[in-house]
Amino acid sequence: MPRLLRLTQPPNRIVTAAIGLLTQEQVGQIDAIWIGLLQETGQPDVRWNWAYKLRLAVNDDRYEAYGIEFEALLQGVILLETQWHRSWLPQRFPLVYVEYLASAPWNRRLLEDPFGQKRVGILRVRCFNALTQKIAYE
Repeated sequence: MPRLLRLTQPPNRIVTAAIGLLTQEQVGQIDAIWIGLLQETGQPDVRWNWAYKLRLAVNDDRYEAYGIEFEALLQGVILLETQWHRSWLPQRFPLVYVEYLASAPWNRRLLEDPFGQKRVGILRVRCFNALTQKIAYE
């Protein structure tokens, strides 16, 4: 079930977005909308294959893929690894490791000024910090 998040649109308008498991429809948005914009602007993540990353998350319990949507448009994606990484503390707590993280082209300050949605990246990090804590205490 998607979790609701608050994003800020310039200048200071608060909107509600949803973060949930990445779907094939969202990967289709990356291919149909993001890729052309990423190619035009020479972004290094243009070759990241999110269809493969989604298959990895679906077929391997170690991985989870999430997307943030606002008004049915994908704003950001993340692929996490949840079982192989441990803290350096003596207790060796399990960690959630960010394998890949990408924001939609219109949410990148270098490409759009003002950019579309503020706080997309930081909210993803906060959500997965909470996930790390949950896994560590289960």
